Amino acid sequence: MTLARVVIVLVFCLALGACKKEDAGVATLLSAVGKVDRDHAKAVGSWESGATGAVFHFGDGVRTAAASRASLRLTEGSELSMDPKTLIRFLAQRPGKGTQRFNVEMGEATLKVGAQPLGIETELGEARIEPGSRVRLVRSGARSRFEVEIGAAKLLGENETFELRVGDAVEIEGQGAVTRVPAAVPAPSASAAASVDPATAPAPAASVEVPGAAGRSRGPAVVDLRAAAGDSFTVHDPKPPTAIGFLAQGKCGAGVLATLDPGSRAREIVGESQVNVEIPAGSHRYTIACLGDERRVVAEGVIAVLRDSGSRRLPVGSASTTVDTDGRSYTVLYQNRLPKIAVRWPGAPVSGPFELTVQSPSGAKTVPVQEARYAFPVGAFGEGQHRLSFAGGGQRSKATTLTIRFDNAAPTASLTSPADGSFAPGASVDVAGTALPGFVVAVGGNELSQDGQSRFSGSVTAPAGDRALAIRFTQPGRGTHYYLRRSAR
Repeated sequence: MTLARVVIVLVFCLALGACKKEDAGVATLLSAVGKVDRDHAKAVGSWESGATGAVFHFGDGVRTAAASRASLRLTEGSELSMDPKTLIRFLAQRPGKGTQRFNVEMGEATLKVGAQPLGIETELGEARIEPGSRVRLVRSGARSRFEVEIGAAKLLGENETFELRVGDAVEIEGQGAVTRVPAAVPAPSASAAASVDPATAPAPAASVEVPGAAGRSRGPAVVDLRAAAGDSFTVHDPKPPTAIGFLAQGKCGAGVLATLDPGSRAREIVGESQVNVEIPAGSHRYTIACLGDERRVVAEGVIAVLRDSGSRRLPVGSASTTVDTDGRSYTVLYQNRLPKIAVRWPGAPVSGPFELTVQSPSGAKTVPVQEARYAFPVGAFGEGQHRLSFAGGGQRSKATTLTIRFDNAAPTASLTSPADGSFAPGASVDVAGTALPGFVVAVGGNELSQDGQSRFSGSVTAPAGDRALAIRFTQPGRGTHYYLRRSAR
């Protein structure tokens, strides 16, 4: 398969290396909203209505119309959600033992991985998605995009290996031009101390003729929020794209040039002291230069825009995970509190006693146990990589790697007020919700009070000039997050 062939082909490794028989199908339609059609391998293009429970075989296709969505369950337990105007086809040729294949021929889909890791083959080469991960698959004309929204994945290309974490993406365009788009950094950028709160930033200057602007686009006249050039942060937007105004803060004189996604897909936008850039969902790198000296970058950063209404409930308590000492590598993402980990030794000797050895970044320890299993208390494993192994009955289990990592795609907050579009520009607005512990909440430079359960509330004034009210959440080591609520216009 060559890079010039811009399709997303997934090869799924089924649990225990065993496939279901072809008669059992490769996927089942779980839900259909709006108009969802399907065809069959023997009559490709002869579309018929797809009913819930429909079974798909090799060569079958499924598509969604405008304002329609569908969800499919794959045979190994993963779930594939289709956006409007999306077409997916399961490959007609029977795959090798223990695999499945399908193409995202157009549109967008989200793959939620089940309890088993998934092997993936894309136009870049072989890949692997960790259990519990979520990836976004996009095909638009001659462009494909593979983005990790939750979890992690590895892409093994012919010339380069891509280690992808939350927010990272790889894009392929045209005749195989490959661009890696890194995620927004979790920690504040070097310019964080000078970060601009959108409600207190000065209004953009009146438009003037900018030298060097010919052939380059201007951004939107009105923005959702403003930030200092060089800031990196995450935006939770119910309806991307997000219009962001970057303030040059005296870095340039005659005009400012912003370059979004430098590389083969670079988009250049010009402005005066402020340059307004419309940024779609996903992770994007940007650079700021001065017109007349475009080769010298004066600021750069990474913006992650998540399609997020901000109404999801925050996780309560700690997740529980069981890890087998079978020689595999396990990754556990946590959102609020560190997880509770239980360890067991499959196939252990019948009788003990046993010893469980744990090697962590903080040091090594041995836990004596009577059975070949042990449940650690909440928080016993901190962030980082740990090595686990049992010994007993004259035998030793395989050493197993456990990685504990914070889930950067987890909701930072859950907003109960205001509703999107429920207030007028310049109006007094009640803001309320709950934040993850440790986050400071502010609007317009004013911090909102929080109680012992991290619930926040306060009355603020919506910006009169910008399109949205931006609620800012910051925590050292976790970076800055903006949750948007747009005014009614």
